[in-house]
Amino acid sequence: MELIKAPLMSLRCNRRFKLKSENGSTLPLLIGLVLFALSIYIVAVNIYFLGASKIKLEQWGEEFISSLFQEISYQEYFFDADEPIRDDVRSFVYVGCSDLLLQIQRKLNEVHPNRRFKSTRCAAGRISLVIEERVKLPFAPQGLSNFEPRVTAHVEAGLQRVRKDR
Repeated sequence: MELIKAPLMSLRCNRRFKLKSENGSTLPLLIGLVLFALSIYIVAVNIYFLGASKIKLEQWGEEFISSLFQEISYQEYFFDADEPIRDDVRSFVYVGCSDLLLQIQRKLNEVHPNRRFKSTRCAAGRISLVIEERVKLPFAPQGLSNFEPRVTAHVEAGLQRVRKDR
């Protein structure tokens, strides 16, 4: 019986010795946590950048439409209200859609090279634009250096008719 007890005692001692030697191996864990936090940061910055790019594109589209509406006739805006205006429905100034679409095509040459109009629509005194822009991410993956996501914005505007009775 003494022969059986002696090897078991030596195994227990070896186990304790191995456990003590594995203490302090938190460096790989810390490196993994830092890499994980860095990757989350990179993804968050890219997502924020895409959101900010969309907001800037919408602002640019609103400025573009505003510049188009600056060329309408003031006579139509202030005094051309032959049809009755109801309280429950907004009425918009009639703008020549063919003229506006021609102006869009003419001003399209002045647009930033990464921006383009996906669609333009003009109806009932309102104009609607869908604008697309290619952007470069701040932290582009190494294998996808040519990857340029596209941000799309929808902008719609019209000039509301002014009542004569006020």
